Amino acid sequence: VYVVDGHYHGKNFLQGKLDKRATQVWVKDLPWVAKDVSAAVAIGSHAMAGTQGAFLDHTQLYREIHHYFYNGQQIGELMQMGVFMGHFGVPMVAVSGDKAACEEAKHFFGKNIFTACVKVGKERNFADCIPNEEAEKRIYQAVKQGVENRVHCKPIAMQLPYEIKVEYNCCDYCDEEYKNRADVERLNGYTLRSIKKEIKDYYTGVML
Repeated sequence: VYVVDGHYHGKNFLQGKLDKRATQVWVKDLPWVAKDVSAAVAIGSHAMAGTQGAFLDHTQLYREIHHYFYNGQQIGELMQMGVFMGHFGVPMVAVSGDKAACEEAKHFFGKNIFTACVKVGKERNFADCIPNEEAEKRIYQAVKQGVENRVHCKPIAMQLPYEIKVEYNCCDYCDEEYKNRADVERLNGYTLRSIKKEIKDYYTGVML
């Protein structure tokens, strides 16, 4: 079992608390990890930017980025992970998060993915959470069932090349990103576009 802390700088795990049967890796390690596993799960997920009733909805940067699109379809970080792992033939089999994130997982990955709803968003910054013990139980059951039934979960097969578009929340943010990038096209004051012809690593493969 490999675990990746994908939140912010990846320094959220409590020291000494990781199960000794698991190995912590980093986002940069995902290409070789994807070749060595048969299933992927996402714990502590959130819904894509703009999802009404979601707790802490965002896609990458909540202040800067308004929406992400793959081939014209709005997506979030769950779909980014699904596309990356799917490129290596690995299905997403379980997701935990708030109600909106679980619904998003079902939308993108199909009815066979197992989900663990551990909170319900009331506003963006407020949610009703279940007790920790019950949350851990739900997550355990979803992951266990997902791994056991992984043959019924189909990997996301995004055909290359594909288009990524990012809409920023104001021109300033778009200006800042565009001036440092020679590999993207600017469509208007808010929007950048790139065409992905290969998926080698996570950042250049499924992100702008």
